[in-house]
Amino acid sequence: MEREALSVPETARVLGASPASVWRWIREGELPATKIGGRVFVPREALRRRLESVSSRTNPYKERKKHGIQ
Repeated sequence: MEREALSVPETARVLGASPASVWRWIREGELPATKIGGRVFVPREALRRRLESVSSRTNPYKERKKHGIQ
C-alpha cells in the first residue's frame, strides 16, 4: 500500500531537488505540508500537483499539444 505522504528528503528525491529547496517551497506556501509527531510530511497528492505543474511549464511538447500544434 502506498503511503499518503512523504518526508521532506523523500519529496526531494522524487522532485530531483535538494531538501533545502523543498523546505523553501513549504515555507513559501508553494508546497503544502503537515507536521506529525515532530516530522514534516508532504501529501502525495500535493506532490503530484507540483510535478504536473512543473512538467507542463517545462515540456514544450505538452504546450504545443495543448494549443493544437503537432
